[in-house]
Amino acid sequence: KVICCLGSCAAENLLDTKIPVNKLRGKFYDWKGIQVLCTYHPLSLLRTPEKKKEVWEDMKFLISHLGRVLPKLGS
Repeated sequence: KVICCLGSCAAENLLDTKIPVNKLRGKFYDWKGIQVLCTYHPLSLLRTPEKKKEVWEDMKFLISHLGRVLPKLGS
């Protein structure tokens, strides 16, 4: 099981922290024996499209962690 927190509100409440999402990204945390990955909220991507690349990296990290492989483009 893995939880992906989208945004600071989810991350702060689940992990009981005030650390901003940009500092929480890129590693897994434990919540009651479940691994948690944090990234930006979708609304944040609308406001700051430059963050999309970071979220894509987070999603690739999550997919790899789950032992999955992304399909190749055009497949």
